[in-house]
Amino acid sequence: MNDLVISVLAGLAAVGLPASWSVVRRDKKSSRLLQRLQANEVARQRRTPGGPLLEGPARRLASTRLGRRLESHAATAHPGVPFSDVVAIGLLAWLSGLLLGTLLLGGGIASMTAATLAPVVVDRFFVRLHGNRAARIEKQLPEALHLQGSVLRAGQSLGRSLEVLATETKPPLRDDLQRMLDEVDFGRPMGEALERFSSRIRSRDVDMWVTAMLVHRQTGGNLAGVVDSTARRVALRLQLRSEVKAMTAQGRLSGMVVGVAPLAFFILLSASSGEQLKFLFTTPLGLTILGTGLGMNILGMVWIKHALRVRS
Repeated sequence: MNDLVISVLAGLAAVGLPASWSVVRRDKKSSRLLQRLQANEVARQRRTPGGPLLEGPARRLASTRLGRRLESHAATAHPGVPFSDVVAIGLLAWLSGLLLGTLLLGGGIASMTAATLAPVVVDRFFVRLHGNRAARIEKQLPEALHLQGSVLRAGQSLGRSLEVLATETKPPLRDDLQRMLDEVDFGRPMGEALERFSSRIRSRDVDMWVTAMLVHRQTGGNLAGVVDSTARRVALRLQLRSEVKAMTAQGRLSGMVVGVAPLAFFILLSASSGEQLKFLFTTPLGLTILGTGLGMNILGMVWIKHALRVRS
């Protein structure tokens, strides 16, 4: 029975992982090429006759409270990938983790833990692969804000200045600005579009910039001066953040070693001496030892991360 389960999971992983990779590459490429909301909708309708992977279950999942949080995270971390494809990739990662856990750890609680952690690992991998969008947008902000200040001092309106930014800046900021302007063209109020723009990026610097524009729409005033002041402050924050990151590099590396080395050693030991470690998964004492070790490992990682955190 175990051989049959392993064979089925291996087949799903062998077929699903290349398919998920091609889906991510295709959607990332299409998100860069298609900048208009209507064009994006047409492109999605021209996909395969069966529609996106797991479209129905993903829609039902998105109607729940947990699903809404997952959909919001997917829209922020993977903006070019439909939520249904994110769900499909997560399911394939879960099956792959279950397969690896069964092969290396012998099933049981250990394999279920590996299956649970696999989607998180895959999510972080793709975030790292395509870069942190919020961090890249923050690096673009000083130059973009200086450009907006120049346009405003030339006598142009707020909407016109945003159009210039959407034309002159580079992705990923250009893509989000263009999406915001498309929402305005389709009838969404400017204030609501700005708030949605800020919520998609989830950056304190972007929140500060959007707040300045929203206040200007309500009360008026010298928006060009406020934008220039915001640009200087953002540039200073980026400089300080880079200095802090350089000074804490050794501590972050230590935290990575503390977190990864025990797990890697345990996996290698399980693969080479599985019979000797079987008692860890089959006896109450062994499960207690595993839980205690995992808890102390997580506690050490959290403590190091908290010690190195510098609020800016």
